[in-house]
Amino acid sequence: MTFLQHCGRRLTAKSAMTRAVMLSLACADNQRLSVDRLCALLWDNPPQSAISNLRNYVSHLRKLLPEGFTIRTHRAAVGGGDGGYELQGSRRHLDVWVFRDLLRQAGTLHGNQPARSLDLYERSLKQWKSDIGFGLPVSTGIRTLCTGLNLERATAVECYASLAINMGHGNTALPELASHVARHPHRGDARRLLDIVDRGTASSSQKQREHDMNRPPDEELVQRPLRYG
Repeated sequence: MTFLQHCGRRLTAKSAMTRAVMLSLACADNQRLSVDRLCALLWDNPPQSAISNLRNYVSHLRKLLPEGFTIRTHRAAVGGGDGGYELQGSRRHLDVWVFRDLLRQAGTLHGNQPARSLDLYERSLKQWKSDIGFGLPVSTGIRTLCTGLNLERATAVECYASLAINMGHGNTALPELASHVARHPHRGDARRLLDIVDRGTASSSQKQREHDMNRPPDEELVQRPLRYG
């Protein structure tokens, strides 16, 4: 996670579990996550001390958050109901929130304002370059969160590339698309889009070579005699 208003400051928690709590709360998009849900994400088989451990992780995380961010505690309702936690802060200042907001805007404008949509896709993809999940707990819940985020980014790359191709700007998407296919070689849509861009690039190069070969000689070079000495 990167806090964008602090010169790209990254969350530096040494504890993988603390980082996992941050990821879980960030993915909740300003919504409360219940204690039960957080425990289910962090552990496949929560220990008896799970709630106490969770409180400690949240306490540690609060100390690491930059100014403008906080974790709100939701108390359990009297007579029942589950308490929980909510990450609060500006949506403009956390990379995963910025990514999702830009992606939603790009999807809304995809059909009516393609140039604006293309720009929004490009900006969303700049929020992160590598897959999420390294150095985090291997619980099923955290793996599912990471898979979901990586899938969101993969879909964004393919929407971006498809729109760029339809607008005749396939070459602009080539580096992003090629990197994406290298990381996810089994995504058929991505490989199909890359093939389209590659064929278009080869065709353009061939046409340019044919144009250069058929271009008439420069008149000035033909008409002006060479002078020696």
